[in-house]
Amino acid sequence: MNLCTNAWHGMNENGGTPSVILRDIDIKQQDDDVNPEVSPGRYLLFTITDTGCDIGLDVIEKIFDPYFTTKEKDKITWL
Repeated sequence: MNLCTNAWHGMNENGGTPSVILRDIDIKQQDDDVNPEVSPGRYLLFTITDTGCDIGLDVIEKIFDPYFTTKEKDKITWL
């Protein structure tokens, strides 16, 4: 839910299009674009994209830090 809410916030000013996709994938041992720690097999690939504003380079390094946000306090969804 937070991923979709964040996408909506990113498109709030200028509009945009969100996309949520869930599909089956088969990972083969020779797949070069997959983390080597992932075992071959069938998986579900969950993808969320939007056409909102980009994440700035000054922020991208922090997006997985616990509780990091660039939002105003009244827009935060996890408090």
